[in-house]
Amino acid sequence: MQQAVIDDPSSQTSFSRASNVALGSALVVSAADDLEADLGIWLASIESFLGTAAHPFADKMNARTHDWSAEINLTNTGLVNCSQIMAELRSSPNGRAASVLTDEEMDDLSEVVLNALNLSEGLSRAKPLAFAEWRSWCRVAVETFHGCEAFSRIVSHAERAAERTVPDRLRSLIVNESLPFGDRFDLGVIVPSFARILRWLGVIESLLLADEPLKPSLLIFSRVYEDTNDLVGHINRRLLRFSDEDAELFRALDSASYIASIELRKVFDQELAGLIHVRSAITVYARVETAFASLRDNIQQILAGIAKLIDPSTEASEIFSGIGAKLDASLKLRSELASMTQMVREAEQNPKGAVPDDKFRTFLSGPVRSLFYKDRESVERFVEEILRTRERKDLVPILHRFGAYLETLFSHVNNRTVLRDHPFIR
Repeated sequence: MQQAVIDDPSSQTSFSRASNVALGSALVVSAADDLEADLGIWLASIESFLGTAAHPFADKMNARTHDWSAEINLTNTGLVNCSQIMAELRSSPNGRAASVLTDEEMDDLSEVVLNALNLSEGLSRAKPLAFAEWRSWCRVAVETFHGCEAFSRIVSHAERAAERTVPDRLRSLIVNESLPFGDRFDLGVIVPSFARILRWLGVIESLLLADEPLKPSLLIFSRVYEDTNDLVGHINRRLLRFSDEDAELFRALDSASYIASIELRKVFDQELAGLIHVRSAITVYARVETAFASLRDNIQQILAGIAKLIDPSTEASEIFSGIGAKLDASLKLRSELASMTQMVREAEQNPKGAVPDDKFRTFLSGPVRSLFYKDRESVERFVEEILRTRERKDLVPILHRFGAYLETLFSHVNNRTVLRDHPFIR
């Protein structure tokens, strides 16, 4: 289904926009309540995707030789979505009295989007699409967007709305008068910028939860890539002007810059690289889920760390309630993995030993469900194979492989950021 949308964007139905998307304890204003913010998010994402010529997702070794038709089809999908949102805005029963854009500005923006869509659909029929053609189209589209005042207004509106999603507890901490003015100023820029990135990721979360086609999420990831790089650059420039490198805020911002840049590189070099051309819906889901969770969790931990720096009594779960739920799930999962690994190893070494079938079924229905899809699927395949195998000579090699996989999985879970202050005790 996901690939079908990319191959034929005109067949796409409207993306579902859930009424509320939770980012921890903060509720993001939904697209149903603020369609203009939603429109700004998608337009900003398309601009980033075209502005970088899809560089974050491209095969760096063959960028000049492969067919760029998939990238232009993906752009078409985003433009179709923008057209649908504008149609909803025009037909809103509440009218447009309080709208960010006037009717004339909406007409101008609609014309820009429609012209871009018509041109890109024409180019999409010229397969294969060479790099020079793709790059020229990107430049023309971006220049056209920038020449439309309504585009800038709607994107700015989306950014301001996203920056207002800073959790209340964290907002109260960063404006505390007990902080030096310079620290308040720095945090007043950096914290809302991280909140904006979380808002972009919230759109991806809504697509995952609604089981919508996920290839279009790459447009949102483009904006995340650009905004995170810009924010890391801002933090690094600020650190160069810091007078006291031993200050706690200096260390906190230095850590935030390092973590954000490392996670960004890992996500785009491993999970999202080449994903535009992957046809398997299962693979797309697994990689998007992993990329989304990795970026979201690390940004939430960065913000929680800043809150704790200001007020050591603050718990991460006070800022983002999802962190508390993930901690509980991770503790249970780690314990279950340790127990199952021990049982599998004992069964492998004991000629007469075996793990009861109900233990495996309980294992699958328990905390294992909190694993990422690709890990959960691997565990399920191992368990199914073990339950089907009755001959001891055939079972031992499977148990050996499963034990090794569980040990690796345990190591990954134990390295989760939420478990940093909860060492495993056997």
